[in-house]
Amino acid sequence: METTSIETMAERLNRIEQVNRDQKTFTERVVKQNRLMRRVGAIVMLGGAALVIAGANRADVPKEVAAEQFVVRDRDGKERAKLFLSEDGSPMLGMKDRFGKSRLILAVEQDGSPRIALFDERGKGRLGATVRAGSTTLSFHDKDEIERCGLIVNEDGLSAMVLSDRDARGRVILTLTGDGSPLMGFYDRKHDARFQVVLDPDGSPTMKFHDQNKTPRLGLNVSPDGAPMVVFFDPARKGRFIMNANPDGEAKVEIRDRDGKTLFRAPQP
Repeated sequence: METTSIETMAERLNRIEQVNRDQKTFTERVVKQNRLMRRVGAIVMLGGAALVIAGANRADVPKEVAAEQFVVRDRDGKERAKLFLSEDGSPMLGMKDRFGKSRLILAVEQDGSPRIALFDERGKGRLGATVRAGSTTLSFHDKDEIERCGLIVNEDGLSAMVLSDRDARGRVILTLTGDGSPLMGFYDRKHDARFQVVLDPDGSPTMKFHDQNKTPRLGLNVSPDGAPMVVFFDPARKGRFIMNANPDGEAKVEIRDRDGKTLFRAPQP
C-alpha cells in the first residue's frame, strides 16, 4: 500500500525547499535582464560622428564600406536607424520611429551574448530577450520599465515563469523541477515562500504552507493510491498533529510531542 507516511511528507517538503533556492536564482537572472536592457537603451541614444551615404547610383555602390558607425535618415533628415559600436566595443543596431523614440535595439555584448530590446511609443523598454551562458531569458516590462513577467530556460534545460510586483520582486513562480515535476510557488514581499504546490513524478500532489519565518507549518498530500494526509508542524519542523486516511476510507488521527513520541492515536492499534 502506498499510503503517505509523515516521513515521506517531510522528504517531499525538503525537496520543495531545494526548489526554493533554485527559484531565487531564476528571479535574480530575470531582474538582471531588466537592468541590462536599460543600459542598452541608454547606449543607443549616444551621438557621434557618422558616415552617411545617399543618392548613390547602383553601379557606383562599393562592395564594402567601412566606418565607425552608420546612420540612416528619412527625407526630413531625422535619424531612423543607427549601426555602431558602443564604448566597450559591442556592435549595436538601433531603430527609431518618426518621432525620434527608440523602438528596437539589437546588440551583441562583449561576452558574445545576443540581446534584443523592444520599446513603446514613449521610448520605454517593454520587452527584452537574451541568450547568456547557455540560458535564454525573455522579460516583459510595464510602462515604468519595471520587469513584471519573466521566462527563462537555463543551461540545464530547467524552465520557469516569474510574475513580479511593482518593485520587481518575484511573487509567483511556475517551474519544472529537475525530475520534471511541475511546481507553483507564491512569495511574500521579501521573496520568502509562503505557499507552494507540486505534482510529484508519481502523480501525487503536495501543498505546503510557510509562516513568516520561512518555516513549513502545514502540509497536505494525496498519495498515488488516493490516500489523503494532513500534517501540522511546529517551529522546529516536527510533525505534531497528523490526520490521514487509507485508500479504503479508514481514518486515523495522531498527536506527537516535540520529540516525536505519540501522545494520542485513534483508532488505537
